[in-house]
Amino acid sequence: MCDRNLEEIKPHQITSTHNLLLDVLLAAKHEGEMITKNLKEYDNANYESKICTALARSFADIGDIVRGKDLFLGHKQRKINLENRLQTMFANILNDNTKELGKLTTEQLREYWWALNRDQVWKAITCKAKEGDIYSKTANGIISFDFKCGHDNDKVTTNLDYVPQHLRWFQEWAEDFCRKKNKKLKDAIQKCRGEGGNDKYCDLNGYDCEKTKRGRNIYRWDYKCTGCFLSCSHFRTWIDNQKEQFLKQRNKYQTEISVGGSTSRSGNGGDRRSTTRQRRSAHGGSYDNGYEKIFYEQLKNDGYGTVNDFLGLLNNEKACKEVKDSEGGKIDFKQVNSGKNSDGDGSNKTFSHTEYCQACPLCG
Repeated sequence: MCDRNLEEIKPHQITSTHNLLLDVLLAAKHEGEMITKNLKEYDNANYESKICTALARSFADIGDIVRGKDLFLGHKQRKINLENRLQTMFANILNDNTKELGKLTTEQLREYWWALNRDQVWKAITCKAKEGDIYSKTANGIISFDFKCGHDNDKVTTNLDYVPQHLRWFQEWAEDFCRKKNKKLKDAIQKCRGEGGNDKYCDLNGYDCEKTKRGRNIYRWDYKCTGCFLSCSHFRTWIDNQKEQFLKQRNKYQTEISVGGSTSRSGNGGDRRSTTRQRRSAHGGSYDNGYEKIFYEQLKNDGYGTVNDFLGLLNNEKACKEVKDSEGGKIDFKQVNSGKNSDGDGSNKTFSHTEYCQACPLCG
């Protein structure tokens, strides 16, 4: 999400929860407006089926930022400054309201503040949702639908803000990876094999494989293969980077599920409170009321107690099931090998360079 609006809040002006709520609501409203505008421009054909999920994800990100759970340090100094501002704001609120809030720590106050105000933040971020923007969810085999993304409901439509951030990101990453791979795969096929799939035979180096015989050191470059060279060069770099990201997230899930979420703030690059948070979470009674511990226990009870169980769930993402070309690499996250230069177990091609982006055969 774009959190620049939150960065504009002045800590010295925040002395009550009401002051802070107004600023957070304005930031959420602006975020919702920006998402609806950008998504319409980016993918108008699927807008109504995607907008509510996009808003829910950003809503959850706001919750993480407010509660001090944001793991993203992409713009490190800005993020650190924002977190420091929020710490100061909540400390000011505690200092000016000691009679009512004196027994709370700032961490507890942040958690309670979000729990009490998340419904209003949801209404703010879904302000621009239309009647046809439907949020659907399944519970006990029953599918329910909320119009306008549930904007008019008494309760918040989503609980995504209580799903550990790295799990949300893993699911979002898988969806984005599969969608992009499908698009890049189609581009490689068109550039390397032609519109019909067998109109030409080019390799990743721009050679015409029908005239090239590598075993005899005969190479035939052809201008019609330039597109294949460019497409494959980009694809190979992209797919290798994606595999690295996948392996990091897979290892993170394995660690978190094994310890029940008690390391969720580790590796954040300098949060001086991370050790305290880990210790509190390990006892299940932290400032977050043990939500993460409860979540991981439920995850295990639902049959996702191992990393492979969860990866199987990612395989079933709609965008992942749409990658059907066996030569291009069907998606199977469960069978991915951690070897840097391996395509998996020999048949799994999830992160392969694909058959279309290989060198010409030795004998043509």
